[in-house]
Amino acid sequence: MSLLPDLHLKLPIRVEGGDFVSGSGFLYFNQDFVYFITAKHVLFDSLDKLRNTSVTLHGFSTAPGFGDPNEIVLELDTLF
Repeated sequence: MSLLPDLHLKLPIRVEGGDFVSGSGFLYFNQDFVYFITAKHVLFDSLDKLRNTSVTLHGFSTAPGFGDPNEIVLELDTLF
């Protein structure tokens, strides 16, 4: 039994940054916030430094007729 609703796990997000080709994660949302969840090594190197100052998240809507990807740019140097 998963601790997260299956809906969240069925909506993968591709992560792209300058120093790496890509990684993945997913979005978790509740009434108030949206969280991006990924593995630590996607955003941080082995010395715990940010790999990039920004990353682009690519996701797809499950709504009929919305096949184009959604993109969000995260400015990591501002967020962290």
